[in-house]
Amino acid sequence: KQWYQRRVAITAGRAKFAQTTKLLFTLLECQTQKDVSVALVRPLIVSLSHIFLKQDHAIFKELSVIHMLNFLIKFVSHGKPKIRHAAQRSLRNLAREIPQVCKLAIHSCVESLNNFVGSKDEKLTMHTISFIRYILPHATVEDLKVSMETLLQVITLRHTKITSAALQALGQVFKLDSALTGEMQGQILMSLFVSKPANFDHPVTTVWLEALSSGYGKLAEVEPKLGLTMGHRLFSVCSDTLLSENLDVVQITLVTLQEYFTKNLAPGLEHFQSEISAQKKFPLSKVIETMGGMLKLTYQPVWDAVLEALGSLFENLPGSCSYLVHGIIPTLFVVRNAPNFENGNLFASTVGKAIKLIGVEKILEIYPISLTNGSKVDIPNSWLLPILKD
Repeated sequence: KQWYQRRVAITAGRAKFAQTTKLLFTLLECQTQKDVSVALVRPLIVSLSHIFLKQDHAIFKELSVIHMLNFLIKFVSHGKPKIRHAAQRSLRNLAREIPQVCKLAIHSCVESLNNFVGSKDEKLTMHTISFIRYILPHATVEDLKVSMETLLQVITLRHTKITSAALQALGQVFKLDSALTGEMQGQILMSLFVSKPANFDHPVTTVWLEALSSGYGKLAEVEPKLGLTMGHRLFSVCSDTLLSENLDVVQITLVTLQEYFTKNLAPGLEHFQSEISAQKKFPLSKVIETMGGMLKLTYQPVWDAVLEALGSLFENLPGSCSYLVHGIIPTLFVVRNAPNFENGNLFASTVGKAIKLIGVEKILEIYPISLTNGSKVDIPNSWLLPILKD
């Protein structure tokens, strides 16, 4: 019980380091040679991590210390949950504070993931992924790159559980502060597109889309211009996943489109001000054209999702870019005349957002309300009047 003391003076912790760690590791090594006692091993691991935290970082270059750390790292995939969780928490704390520990842990995880060959390694690999996802934000650029490449390789094996876990790990790293550069982020996203699910009805598609969405969200922070330039790749894929028979996939696709408009438009558009001033086309044009393609009858079963996504586009697009959506307005309005159209309220809401963006005058120019035939005035588009009034 005395080992589990967190408030030990740093000088005392360093002075007694050799003797203390030798004793604790002797006990820990004995436990690996017989039936493991959770009640003993768990506090041993925690106590060792607290002792390591009190040491000067230079000591972690010594071979004896490296040997001890490698021995500790083996417990992150231990079969007994309480021991495994204690080891993962302890090493996460060490990796956050001590770069050498983070490097050792990542190298061990990468080696383990590279050795994954099938179902017999499934549990070990799952434990490894659950651990590495928490230490990657503290990794150097070089270690982060190697780790991400390894996770991408694991994804290509198309083992459902492992692929999902690896995708979730990528998504979590995207959401946290790390050494990821814009270039690395772009390369990872391109690799994810290559590794797309073979069948978009498969549940793993939802995790894959979430990873992509998180990745584009990260681009909005580290390389917003690239996020806008690569936008058409995301929307091209989403135009396919939106037609999935899996309703969860359709819902996640909608969320992915909405998050792109919310996170990527504003920072990305800052890099295309000259094109916007001259009202020229730029990469966002392809995104909007793809959205227009989702108004075809093929997408009628998911028009609710399409209209919600368009509403998000209209809300987040600045007025200076409204010229980009002029081409899809007629197509949007024609949707209302489709057979068995049942999206009236959502349609009116989306059109209202389009009017707010473009302005009444331009809307009436694109889509006149009335036609005059001699002395007779016909109002074929009278449905637009209540929306204009609101």
